[in-house]
Amino acid sequence: MLYVMGLMGSALKNLFWVICSPLFLVVLILLYIQYRRLRKMEMKTLGYTTNSIKNKMIKSSIYGIGVSLIGTILIILLGIGVNIKDFYFVLPLALILLLINIRYMCFSYGGSIISIISFFTGFPKINISSLIAIIGLLHLIESILIYLDGSNDHMPMVMENDKYELVGAFSMQRFWPIPFIILLGVSTSYNNNMSSWWPLLASKNYMYELAGAIAALGYGDMTCIYEPKVKSKIIAKRLFLYSITTIILSVISMKVIIFKLIGAVFCITCHEYLIKMSLKEEKEKTPIYIPPKEGVLVLEVMEKSPAHYMGLKRGDKIVAVNGYRVNSEGDIRYGLNMGSGECNIHILKDSRLSMRNYKKSIDRLGAFVISKDSKVVLQLSNNFSILKKIVNKFKKRKHAI
Repeated sequence: MLYVMGLMGSALKNLFWVICSPLFLVVLILLYIQYRRLRKMEMKTLGYTTNSIKNKMIKSSIYGIGVSLIGTILIILLGIGVNIKDFYFVLPLALILLLINIRYMCFSYGGSIISIISFFTGFPKINISSLIAIIGLLHLIESILIYLDGSNDHMPMVMENDKYELVGAFSMQRFWPIPFIILLGVSTSYNNNMSSWWPLLASKNYMYELAGAIAALGYGDMTCIYEPKVKSKIIAKRLFLYSITTIILSVISMKVIIFKLIGAVFCITCHEYLIKMSLKEEKEKTPIYIPPKEGVLVLEVMEKSPAHYMGLKRGDKIVAVNGYRVNSEGDIRYGLNMGSGECNIHILKDSRLSMRNYKKSIDRLGAFVISKDSKVVLQLSNNFSILKKIVNKFKKRKHAI
């Protein structure tokens, strides 16, 4: 056990140098590009941004580094060793799956398929238990990050459901840098100290040394049936149970061979089930924000905006602005221009009419609203095939010729 504590101390020191490395800076640049893309989308959709790129980057980095400590500790305690050769087969498969459907790029699919093939054929020769444990660990880290930070800076959207009805929805996209320490197989020597107590030692034919690794995790989701914070916590809890079960199966599989197959099948089928279940819920349950027949419904209020200072909240129905009846965003802009020195907003809630006042004339309310005339900016789908898109483009060119 003293060896474990010493190794863990070394791992935490190495983690500091990983964070200071140029590669970590590269990951931050990639995250910056993603957040800049989201910022452009927010400006196009909302006319404002929910938060600055700088603040998003700082918050994501703090959460990513903090949760990475948990991942590093678990790697050391469980002895999750990594043989680089195992990834020579997983990564190419992941790229192929990415072409079929972008959501198949997840390590659960490529890692599980390779593990199942290896179990039945013996090729490629990989450590299935270790691979399953890595899948569980990555999703454990992801579940914690989604729970803590998944709903921050969400973006309100207008969506069309399967019934061709307009509904209010929320898009959630977060990215985190993940620096951590792995046990890397470096030789074919046997080490009794390691194999005697680590439950997930990848192979008795390898010695392991500490090595730094950097990854980036992303979370993308949408909801029209839950508040953003509620949806992210539901997904996080389900993913947490999935990851813990996966890690337990990987430990058992070191002793009972059939659990190598059970664990691999569980990883891919349960992961797919969780996605399908979430999508089915979004399609079948009643949306919480539906455009009213008269007036407009507030879906989001920008911080430190006139709407914020007037006390407008999500779910409020605006029926008049400066005495002018409103049924669309255009009506709101017209009503604001009719103001003379101040702004009066009439809200209908629980069959009661109330008025909010702002002691200045304004040209923008600072609220995202949805009405029966809103334009659709999102459709409910989690499927996107790069390969299918390429084939369709080829067919169009062929017909054009």
